[in-house]
Amino acid sequence: MSFYKFTKKQTTQQKNHLESLRSKNGNKFSIKELEKFIKESQIKELKIIEQVQTLIDSTDEYRNAYENIISIKGVGQIGAIVLLHLFLKYPEANQRQITSLTGLNPIYRQSGTSIQSRYKIAKSSASIYKSVLFMSVFTAVRYDKNFKIFYERLKSKGKHTTAVQIAVMRKIILTAHSLYKNNKKYDENFNIQKASNME
Repeated sequence: MSFYKFTKKQTTQQKNHLESLRSKNGNKFSIKELEKFIKESQIKELKIIEQVQTLIDSTDEYRNAYENIISIKGVGQIGAIVLLHLFLKYPEANQRQITSLTGLNPIYRQSGTSIQSRYKIAKSSASIYKSVLFMSVFTAVRYDKNFKIFYERLKSKGKHTTAVQIAVMRKIILTAHSLYKNNKKYDENFNIQKASNME
């Protein structure tokens, strides 16, 4: 998944560059080359995902964990793969550490034990979780009553829309982590307390 993250980051950077060139009526040759690069990168991303999916499907343990994660409304193939990779990479991480790893934790700084420093992560690396799960927020809020209630409760407290969306994204990730740890599929009528309490 490291190569996928690297490729995804490159694609995003080039898309931003392309948008900037277009807004400034930039060099046509540069625009054409960037469009070509982005198209090739997107094809590369799809091939990587196909290979990872094949690996997941070849192992009962991975396939079952993947199916548990993707059972959450709004979480698609790429989101489930990225989260599964995170959970497999940090099997001993608790929910607070998982939140920190994805870059969605409330901003605070601590000094202390080695376990805390072990789970630090660069913002640039954490951005992959935000990008692949962004649309999941809208789907979850629209079609899942637990996420909808959660969203509306935070909005009623006067929180900014962006902050609420990030909170929903965090809830999705923590719910996925709970399902992964407990080997269960998502049940809309079952409230996972640890996830719902993390606002």
